[in-house]
Amino acid sequence: MVLDFVSIIEQAKTQNKALVPYDTGNMYWNAIKIIPTASGYDLIIDDTIADYVYYTNEPWKKGTNPNEGWVGRFFEAVMKSIIAIVKSKTGDV
Repeated sequence: MVLDFVSIIEQAKTQNKALVPYDTGNMYWNAIKIIPTASGYDLIIDDTIADYVYYTNEPWKKGTNPNEGWVGRFFEAVMKSIIAIVKSKTGDV
């Protein structure tokens, strides 16, 4: 069985869209990218497209950042989704 990992990653990303801070949609639609590598694929946040991503994830000096820690939560959830999707496609439940 051949798995289309780009589609699987896109599906996992979509399943966890609610974890990404969303104002204009730039971070979700443009900055989160799937990059082919020699060993597979990387899912990255391109900070040249969303240079403010750091500020959406870190604690603020004043007040509470409601999105603090979202990057870790998002990538952890995406990984769990990828595992579940692959298991469902291969019958390894």
